[in-house]
Amino acid sequence: MPTLQFMRKRMLETFKTNVTTAQVMKLFTAPKEPKRSWLAHYMYPMAISDACSGCTYYLVLSNIVQYASADLRTVLMAKVDGTRMVYREQAEELAHFAQAWELDTAKQKNLSKEVVGAVGERREEETIICHECGEVRRLLTVCPN
Repeated sequence: MPTLQFMRKRMLETFKTNVTTAQVMKLFTAPKEPKRSWLAHYMYPMAISDACSGCTYYLVLSNIVQYASADLRTVLMAKVDGTRMVYREQAEELAHFAQAWELDTAKQKNLSKEVVGAVGERREEETIICHECGEVRRLLTVCPN
């Protein structure tokens, strides 16, 4: 009677996806879709890397850094540690950092809109006590009473 491990191994061999090097390079050079989160974008090249057995995780790291927006790309390039050889962990850390960066910048943009909306030109009306009738009202040249 076959074991569960044996059956699982057979199923993986049967349904394994074979991806050519040209297909992998085309998939890796696809830029990040604006609607997709960074974590979802990280999972996409990781799945590609797992599908082709000969790929390195350095391509995943390169994809995350290279296809970020211009300001974020500069920050990510500065955060890449060339001496670290664990590319998979570093790519995941950078994806989390990029996600946090985008969320923070979105909050700051919304905050600036709220502040600009809240700050408006408001003229303070000058109120005084009228010497003739004793009422508190805004400044008039002639007392109406």
